[in-house]
Amino acid sequence: MAKKSKKRERDWYTISVTSFRKGMTLIALVLTLIGISVVYQQWEQRTIRDRAENSIVEASDLARDLEDREDFDQIRIEHHLAWEDLKDAETEFEGGRYGPALNRARSALREFDNIFDLGASGTERKSRFLSVQGGVEYRRGERGSWKKARANDSLNPGDWVKTSDEGTAEIRFPDGSTYVLREDTLVHLGTLFDSPSGNEPVADLQFGLVDFNTAQSGSKIKTPKSEAILQKDTEATISYDPDSAAGHYTTFAGSAKVTSTSGQTREIGALQQVDQKGEELSDAKPVPPSPQLVGPANGQEIDFDSQKELRLAWKNLPEIARYTLNVSQSQIFGANIIEDDHRRKSSARVGIRGEGIFYWRVAAYDRSGARGAWSETRSFRVASLGGVGAIEDTTPPALTIEEAQAYGSLVLVNGRTEPGAKVNINDEPASVQLNGSFSKTIQMTQTGFAFITIVATDAWNNKSEVKRRVFIDAF
Repeated sequence: MAKKSKKRERDWYTISVTSFRKGMTLIALVLTLIGISVVYQQWEQRTIRDRAENSIVEASDLARDLEDREDFDQIRIEHHLAWEDLKDAETEFEGGRYGPALNRARSALREFDNIFDLGASGTERKSRFLSVQGGVEYRRGERGSWKKARANDSLNPGDWVKTSDEGTAEIRFPDGSTYVLREDTLVHLGTLFDSPSGNEPVADLQFGLVDFNTAQSGSKIKTPKSEAILQKDTEATISYDPDSAAGHYTTFAGSAKVTSTSGQTREIGALQQVDQKGEELSDAKPVPPSPQLVGPANGQEIDFDSQKELRLAWKNLPEIARYTLNVSQSQIFGANIIEDDHRRKSSARVGIRGEGIFYWRVAAYDRSGARGAWSETRSFRVASLGGVGAIEDTTPPALTIEEAQAYGSLVLVNGRTEPGAKVNINDEPASVQLNGSFSKTIQMTQTGFAFITIVATDAWNNKSEVKRRVFIDAF
């Protein structure tokens, strides 16, 4: 009987090239996924760490700013959770627990922001963006990250605000003063004074141009080479160019006092300008008065279907070299549709290309190149009014309110209506864009619950009305 042969153990194997490639591909895919997961986790951890660090820095800056308040001891007692959250955020961060650190830091930031919203007397303390056009950013303190600005965002002492080459921002201060930052401008907000007789810095203008309108307290504005004290009820423009170390101070109403870093001082009255070069100040010289607008009348309606051109006219001023004309859909004249600095005549013809409400103004330049005061601002409305034989429209315009939010004594209203329609909010006109959208900030004069009334009126005088109830908790 033949013995069965033993089955021999295999001590080597053959693998086809195809099998090898499939195996290696699978292994590579798994390793790639593992690598991506590790890299992503590391990136996510770094991102959370950076956000937590920035938030802790911002909260720490705000906490330090509060130490200058006379009521600091009382604030520390009433809002002790803010400091506890900040301390916990720092502890979590040092322990490498960045997620909890970020949450705690954000909680502290919210509480500190609420403290700054109200002053010691319970009145609104913060400055706010009233309107924003184009690229505008702000930063908390010296080390915070830059954030995109929106209407009604609040600002703290020590914050920075900058505008791009197409950006314009209007800022309202607690005392009622307003600043309009023009294109390519950088401003550092200083300590806000608490009384009308106070004389503390309000803002440092690093470069650019700002239009000022002071209230009862006046303002102090610094540049790298000088400072200007604007008296109450003063309308002025201040500009500074760091490349040439040159500045211009123009007062259209009220008065101001300018002092250079070398100690030179100049008093500026209404319709006067002082030029600064280095540390030298020129004598005050006159600037042109504001031109008187002739036509069209304020609020005139233009039929888009039948009229394709409009003539803007103003009275000629003597000894004037040229005029500048602005036409915009923004009441602060940000992102102007027309910006002509070389008008020789006292009129201009404007082609009509779209519906909406448009604003226009004019100023004059003298032969030395100094610009005078702006004229009054007028508006005209372009809409399809219907020609002869047109069927009358009896349908009220659509009106949608997307936001009606109170911030202290200010209420921000955003909405949309029919293009070409007029919008009034609490009897104040709102600027309506070509697509029918509108935004308006209303100053309230009462506390507690109040109503905001929004009325849209189309070309046929049809009206839509919406009311919103808001709670006003402080002034």
